[in-house]
Amino acid sequence: MARDRYLWNAGEETINKVGAEIKADTPRSKWQNFWYYHKLHVVFGAIAVFLVWSFAAELLSRVDPDYQIAIVTNNSYLQSFSDAMGEALEPYGKDRNGDGEVVVQVNVYSLTDSASASSAPEAAGTGMVGGSVDNAYYQMAGITRYMADLQAGDSMIYIMDDENFLLRSADGVFAYAADGSDPPEGADDYQNMRIPWGDCAALEKLSESWVSTGQCTQEFVDEYVSPLGVSIRAISRTTLEGQDGIEQKHADYWEFLNRLAADEPLPDAGEGSGEA
Repeated sequence: MARDRYLWNAGEETINKVGAEIKADTPRSKWQNFWYYHKLHVVFGAIAVFLVWSFAAELLSRVDPDYQIAIVTNNSYLQSFSDAMGEALEPYGKDRNGDGEVVVQVNVYSLTDSASASSAPEAAGTGMVGGSVDNAYYQMAGITRYMADLQAGDSMIYIMDDENFLLRSADGVFAYAADGSDPPEGADDYQNMRIPWGDCAALEKLSESWVSTGQCTQEFVDEYVSPLGVSIRAISRTTLEGQDGIEQKHADYWEFLNRLAADEPLPDAGEGSGEA
C-alpha cells in the first residue's frame, strides 16, 4: 500500500500523531468537513434551484396577449413607451383568447449598427426613448428576438421607421395596407404596404395625448414617432403559411388595424369571439 510505504519506518509517534487523521467529532467540525468537500455541489445546486424557480415564476406570471405589435426601429424605446402604447390600444381589441380581458403587448426590437444609429436624447424629456443602439450585444439580441418573432408570427402588426421598413419589406413579409391582401411574388410597390403614423387616427390621437399631458414634447413626436408607419403581415410565401388558425388570426388583426386607422374603439372591448 502507498500509505504503508511512506510510514514503514515512521514509528508509533508519527503514525498515531494527533491530527494525522481528521475526525468530525463536533457539529461544527462536521459542517466544516462537509463544506470543504461539497461546497461546489452546494453552490451549483443553489444556482440550479434558482434558475428553475425563475423559469417557473415566469411561466406562472406570463400573460397571454390577445394582440402583439412589433416596433422595429433604429432607436431603443424604453418599456414605458411600449407599455403606454399597449394599454392605450386595448379598447380597440377584443378578447381573442377568452380569458376575460384584452391585452395588447408591444414588442420593441432595435435593429441597427453603430454607423447608422441615430442619436436619440435620453427620453427627449420623457423617459420614452433610451437612445440609439451602438452596443454589439444588444444589436444582436434585438436581431435575434426580431427574427424569432418573424418566424413564429407572434406579432402580426409592425410599426417601423423608414430604414427598417425598406430593408424588411423586400422580404415579402407585409400585406397591402388597403385590404390586407398578400402582394404577388416580386411586388415592389412597398408604399402600398404601409400606413403612415399620422394616417392611423388612433395612433395620431395617442401621440397628441402624450404631448397634451406632458408625457413627451412635440419635438419628440416629430422626430421619433411621426416618421413611423404601420404594416400587417402577409401569409403567402412566408413562414406563416399553413399554420393552424392563421387565417382567423390574420382576420382578427386586420379588423383591429382598421379600428386603429379609423379611431373606432369597441364599446364592449372585453367581449370577443374567444378565438386565438
